[in-house]
Amino acid sequence: MANNVTFVGARCIFYINNTIIGWSREASGSQNIALQPVDVLGRLDPLEYQATGYTVQFRARFFRILGKNLKQLGIFPKFNDILTGGEISARIEDKYTGEVIMNIIRVRARDNNWTVDSRGLYSQEISFTGIRDLEGEMQ
Repeated sequence: MANNVTFVGARCIFYINNTIIGWSREASGSQNIALQPVDVLGRLDPLEYQATGYTVQFRARFFRILGKNLKQLGIFPKFNDILTGGEISARIEDKYTGEVIMNIIRVRARDNNWTVDSRGLYSQEISFTGIRDLEGEMQ
């Protein structure tokens, strides 16, 4: 029997602050490097591009569990904690190999969207910004 080489959602364990968030429905993210063109006189095209910034963003969609909410769990800040609240961490691992797929540090929540309809499940989508994704790097 061939070994599986593709990572799929059924293998995914999603952690926030080293706590398994078992009711996460979906997660996605991006790492972005800001590149600034070095424009010089006498040329239409840039001489080169220089990196001037780096950001990490991701979002997670959760099912709402009665009796639990994301503010109580410290995932999304309460109103009075917006300015003084701390940072969290987020990680996705393969539950069979332990391989870290995503490991974002110094994370802050920025958007909290929710949806419910007459025939659907209540879900929340939180957007986060982090300082760095350590996946594939030594910490």
